Amino acid sequence: GNLRARQGDLDAARAAYREALQLAQAAGEPLLEALAHNNAAYHALLAADLADARAHLGAGLALAERPDLALARQWLYSTAGEVALAEERWDEAESWHRRALAEAEAQGNPEQVANARANLGRVERGLGRPREAGLLLAAAAASAARLNAPFLQARIALEQADAALARGDVAEAEAALDRAEPQLAGRGYAALEARAAALREALRAASAGPRSRRRA
Repeated sequence: GNLRARQGDLDAARAAYREALQLAQAAGEPLLEALAHNNAAYHALLAADLADARAHLGAGLALAERPDLALARQWLYSTAGEVALAEERWDEAESWHRRALAEAEAQGNPEQVANARANLGRVERGLGRPREAGLLLAAAAASAARLNAPFLQARIALEQADAALARGDVAEAEAALDRAEPQLAGRGYAALEARAAALREALRAASAGPRSRRRA
């Protein structure tokens, strides 16, 4: 499911997660069941199927209330934050992502710690606080740089490029995009590649605009 998602095939990814969920339930593996619900919820969200996302998220969160399934909480709380972000419920999104960060730190998962910080940066953007967003994204990028995690590194760099463009900092946007693109080369991350291409085009337009005005 994760491989198909990174290749940009959401339908195949969602089918794989449904199969994983059935297998986990049949095997009596509640941790794998909770994780399958989480992945199904997150990728339903990416497919704009909010009803399915909420259904899987609710089921996963209910399972994760068990003390022996605490490991799953860092991902489920993150997905709950993503759903809140999609619906522009900023305070709720911040609460979920802070809980995800705390769980990731408690479980010693540096990749998920970096991811949670990046998501909190997205919350700050939504709240109209670009400086705070930039600081959190920079902290996330610094954490991710110490890991063997090219997908995460590229995703955070693209978030930085997008945030920089939004505040009109073309130089920083270009630098962030330059950091992202080598992490994408040859890895088949179709969705991130498409986002990088769109950002590169937006960067060209932003760079051309002032020159055009000066010529006029």
